[in-house]
Amino acid sequence: MDEKTKAYVDGAFTKQRDLKKAVNQQYTEKNNIISKTRQSLDKLKKLVNNKVIVICKSDKDGKLIILNMSDYQAIMERELVQFESLPLNSKTVNTHLDNIRHSCEKYVVELHRHRAISDKLLLHSVGMKENNVKRNFCPPVPIQAGNRTIMIPRERTDL
Repeated sequence: MDEKTKAYVDGAFTKQRDLKKAVNQQYTEKNNIISKTRQSLDKLKKLVNNKVIVICKSDKDGKLIILNMSDYQAIMERELVQFESLPLNSKTVNTHLDNIRHSCEKYVVELHRHRAISDKLLLHSVGMKENNVKRNFCPPVPIQAGNRTIMIPRERTDL
């Protein structure tokens, strides 16, 4: 081997050694958990994946809790009893969603009628323009606040 080839091979081996050191250092920095703790975490992951336990946050204080699957299912069944069950066919689901959509539209239109939301928000939330909605128009009421006068919208009372 000539000198140029030897120098190239030595440089490649040096880079490989430096890369190995850098990878080992990054691995050590990323994995700051001792091996016994890492093994415990791996066991927990395996139990969760096999659906033996459930790990979740508590509702009240947000702390982690670990439940076995049968206890978790019993709690969920008890909690779900309070909700209305809908038959799952497309007609009933669509009817239910249409009722919800109609109620929301009425609420948003009423908010707009009372000047609680802008014309732009009305258009983008339910797709209506101002001329489709009857509004009770009253001139704003001036209210003195310190050295400023604030104009507050008011409701019509003569309807």
